[in-house]
Formats: sequence, C-alpha cells, structure tokens
Amino acid sequence: MEKGKIIGSRDKKHGRTAPGNARPSFRETTRSLFMEPVDISPTGFKPPRIDELDLLRGYAIFGFIIYHVVLILGSETVVDDSLLGFMAFVLFWPIGGKAFFQIGIGIYLVYARSSTRTLVKRGLAILAAGYALNMVRFLPVIVGILRGTLVMEDFPLFRNVGDIIFCADIFQFAGLAFLAYALIRKLFRGMVKPIHWIYMSLGVILISPFLAPLLTGNIHIDRFLEPLWGYGKHIWFPFFPTFCYTLLGAMFGCMLIKIKSFRNHELSFMILSTLTFALGILLTDIWHQPTGHIYFKILGPDLIYHSPETVIKVLGYTTFHQAILVYLNRYIPRNIIFRFYRYMSYNITTVYIWQWVIIGWVTGIYFRAFWQQNVTECVVVIAITTVLTIILTELTKKIGKGMKSYRQKSV
Repeated sequence: MEKGKIIGSRDKKHGRTAPGNARPSFRETTRSLFMEPVDISPTGFKPPRIDELDLLRGYAIFGFIIYHVVLILGSETVVDDSLLGFMAFVLFWPIGGKAFFQIGIGIYLVYARSSTRTLVKRGLAILAAGYALNMVRFLPVIVGILRGTLVMEDFPLFRNVGDIIFCADIFQFAGLAFLAYALIRKLFRGMVKPIHWIYMSLGVILISPFLAPLLTGNIHIDRFLEPLWGYGKHIWFPFFPTFCYTLLGAMFGCMLIKIKSFRNHELSFMILSTLTFALGILLTDIWHQPTGHIYFKILGPDLIYHSPETVIKVLGYTTFHQAILVYLNRYIPRNIIFRFYRYMSYNITTVYIWQWVIIGWVTGIYFRAFWQQNVTECVVVIAITTVLTIILTELTKKIGKGMKSYRQKSV
C-alpha cells in the first residue's frame, strides 16, 4: 500500500472510492438483502434505537397532526386548493400516512424480536386500547348525538353512534397485526428469507378483492368482520389488503437485522420504490379517476379500500419518500427541529392518543361538524393541538414516573 494511503479513503486522482468505503452495488444489495435467510426467533433483548427510524417516526407523527386536522375539519376548498391541503396530502401523508405506520409495525415486530406470549398479550391490549380511544376521542360527539344537540348528518364519516365506537383505526389494525405475526413466525419456525415476505404480501393483495364482500348483513356480527375487510367510511385501516404493508415492513426489519442501518442503501430503495410506483401507474388508468386534487388522481380514490394497483402505487410512493428522508438525515443538523422530531418518536403512542383526543373534543365541542372549516381555522387548531399534545404528553410521563416510583417504594 502506498505511503499515507488509508484503506477506505477517496482516490483524488481517479475520483474513485477505495474498497473499504465503497457503496455496495445495486445488484449486490438486492441479492444479499432479499435471498439470504434471517433468524427472527425471539431474543428477549431490547434493540438499539436508530436515528433514521426516529426521524421518520417523529416526522410521521407530526404529519399526522396536520393530516388529521385537515381530514376531519378541512373544507373541500382546503383539501383541494390550498397550500395546507398540499402539505397534508403530498408532503406529510407519504410519511405520516397509514402505509408508513403499517410498514413501521412490520419493522418493529421483526426487529424487536419479542416472545410469542408478549406479542399475543400486546396485540389483545392494543385492540382493547383502540376501542377505548374511539369512545374517549369522540365522547363529545357521542354525547351530543345521544342528547340531540348534534346531528349525525354533520359527521359523514359515520352512519350512527355504533360506527364511532367501532371505528377501525391504527390501534385495531396493530392489534390484529401482532396476533397474525405471532402465528406467521411460528409457522416459519424463526427462519425466513426477506423475499418470502414479498410472496406473502402479494398473496394478501391478490385475495383481498375476493374477501371484501364477505359480510353477513347482521350488524352485530359484521361489527367484528368489518375491521378485517369491511367497506365503510368508519373502517380506516381494514386488515385486508393493507396487512401487505406490514408484511413488507417485516421484510425491511429482516434487512435491518442484517445491515444494522439503512444508510448507504438509500439509492437502492429509491430505485426499487420508483419501479414499484411506476408498475402501479401502469396497472391503472389515472386519467379516468374522479376530478379533484392531483394527489387523488395519481394515487386513486380508494386510499382506504386499496385495490391491488393502488396498493402497489402507495407502497412505491411511500417508500420513495422514506428513502429520501433517510438520505437527508445525514445532512440534518442536530438542532431543535431534530430534537423535536426525536421527542415525537420517543413518545409516539402517547402523542398519537392525545392529538386525537384534542382534535375530537375540539370538533365535538366547538366546531360541531366535519369538513366545514377554512385554512385559518385549521392552522389554529394544528398549533393548539401540537402545543397541548406536548404539554399533556409531559404530564402523562410525570404521572407514569410517579406511579412507578410509588410502586417501587411500596414493594
């Protein structure tokens, strides 16, 4: 080796990167990441935090505040013709939308490697928490409708009070995903190739259109079937077909076990996601979709009840944005903005619950209807929700620490 030459340094004369610091080629990356088996059996240890994932989760949960306010309160003009609507549906939705959280669940399930018993207990607990959250966040709406001071027609996402209570949100989906993953891991006996998750995901996408009509007509039985594949405005996270995102998240989790970080692999993910999005575009005729925001023209109107082509488009659209954000992470200064996103990530469950409670109560008590507010009102609600969410999150943490300290002293 030449004197002064360091392995992995840049060769200034030829503009090349020496082998010690070379980026893996696209072909090498895909073969290594997809075809080699990964051990996903329970280990019992807590995995280290990853900066890129913390940034993604923090960005996503803050985006959810903006997205939920616009989704619940924003008028048609706000959604279609305003900068706020563009931010909510184009800038924040790809990261803070349902697909990202469902992919994130899959990454967590594989990367955390919890025991089967823990997965089942958490799955059932999350399911129960989801229905409890429904009643708490929309309590003023429920009380107002039952007392006759609010009109059901002003809340077009729901047909009746039962729809409000049995609304299927991310918690219901996550609970079912935990239970399903525990079963899948048992069937694979802890060893799986990442490409197997793709096969399972494609299977879910292909069979879902045939499962969607499977309702009995009995409202009491259908309440338990609708979260699986029901078509209703109150079913925001149907298990089929969107469980495919969690299966693909599990694939990313397997990759993460191997490579430890997504850094230096962003280009490969951008290429794959772009090809995926292009395939989804080719499978549908976007010009015959309903008129409105270009966002809906491109991704399609069935963003909740995903058709196979929409699933493919949303997957490519979401993962492309994630890859960009992971790439930008290395250039983002560790200032107050980064610390804000990391704070949101560390407290993601508490933040998610409180932001929904605040939005739901403001809607039921003050605005008393969905889809009626202008841009200014939405921006004010976003600011108030963000500040109150942080305050209530800190209060929740202090109460939790106090209760933990009390229990330790009592023992």
